[in-house]
Amino acid sequence: MAASRWPESQMLLPFFSPRSPPLPLSSEAPDGERRAAAPPWVDAGMDWIIHLDTDELIHPAGAREYSLRQLLLDVPDNVGMVIFPNYESSIERDDIKDPFTKVSMFKKNYDHLPKDTYFGLYKEATRGNPNYFLTYGNGKSVARVQEYLHPSGAHRWHNYMKSPNEIKLEEAAILHYTYTKFSDLTSRRDRCGCKPTKEDVKRCFILEFDRLAFIIASTATEEEMKNW
Repeated sequence: MAASRWPESQMLLPFFSPRSPPLPLSSEAPDGERRAAAPPWVDAGMDWIIHLDTDELIHPAGAREYSLRQLLLDVPDNVGMVIFPNYESSIERDDIKDPFTKVSMFKKNYDHLPKDTYFGLYKEATRGNPNYFLTYGNGKSVARVQEYLHPSGAHRWHNYMKSPNEIKLEEAAILHYTYTKFSDLTSRRDRCGCKPTKEDVKRCFILEFDRLAFIIASTATEEEMKNW
């Protein structure tokens, strides 16, 4: 697993950002062809790889003994990528310091909900926010390590030589603890040098809620931020 945090401005270049570095090329190929050199995880003895951020945990529901290792051992050999839908934490209180032990409520992903439940409670679940989730909703993928494997952003993997056969898990999920602490909001103002305007924040933040959070953190009082 890899954990990293990069400046928001770099995330606007998803194909060339540090999250998705281009593979080094080897010129020592037959017939003068240039081939991608093997990334380090291929020779490291790893079976699977995932990009997991510092505010995320894996919830291996549905596995025997609640084990991620067992969950992946049960994946058929012909499957090259396993999709974990993400659940997003709900903001419960403004005094939480350790979200991993104190947060207890999560929104389930669309993929794990009956359609009538999702659409029937959509307005109540969003509470006036732009989307169902405050941040991302496309889950994370675990890839079987093999030659030519390469990250495609922080959520998926790509193979230059073939399209990996993928499955989506019906119970296991990524738990995303987003904006669980009040400091997660107040620290937004220090993440970039953008002006707190709707147009300028587009230079640094991809997600609409992150843009709004930066503007509020840069312009509002503490009480106004808590009410927001």
